[in-house]
Amino acid sequence: MSWTSSSLEEALDILLVEPNPGDARLFAESFTDATIACNTHTVSTGEDALDFIHQRNEYTKSPSPDLVLLDFHLPGVSGEDVLSAIKSEPTLRRIPVIVLTSSDAEEDIARSYDLHANAYIQKPVSPDEFVDLVHSFENFWLTFVRLPKRTVSSSDIHRLSATEHPETANATESETERQSDYLESGTKSESASKSNSRD
Repeated sequence: MSWTSSSLEEALDILLVEPNPGDARLFAESFTDATIACNTHTVSTGEDALDFIHQRNEYTKSPSPDLVLLDFHLPGVSGEDVLSAIKSEPTLRRIPVIVLTSSDAEEDIARSYDLHANAYIQKPVSPDEFVDLVHSFENFWLTFVRLPKRTVSSSDIHRLSATEHPETANATESETERQSDYLESGTKSESASKSNSRD
């Protein structure tokens, strides 16, 4: 599910990983009132979060997120696992990840920072507190903080090429196949030559 704020410039893409539908809706609706242009994309599980970030399965056309808001306690793949996966991959580790959870357990806080979370925020309780949190979040993370530029992956480039120039994408795939066949035949010829030399 995606929500879009009032548009100013190029919108930031925020991935909200939140298993509670009520909390997800409160956050998303609060972001629609933000003065900074942003698109909020919501998933409810760790599996979907990783699929979204890696642009696979049903999320192949999803944008690379500029920022991730991550609940630590998720069904299936945990928020801890999602955070660890993001921060362990060179192409993803620059994405700021803010752990946003109802837990105030000291071990959760320590573990989040051990895994290189950029911040740990305890969820508010009332709707008004949600709005206040989003405004504070906007003032800091979306106004004063300079976020890294998105890393464009090869899958992004190919997907854009396939959308805008399908004939070029097909040609690129054919060329890749020809190169693969050429390398494979060359490898076989080299192996046969070495075998004959030994004979």
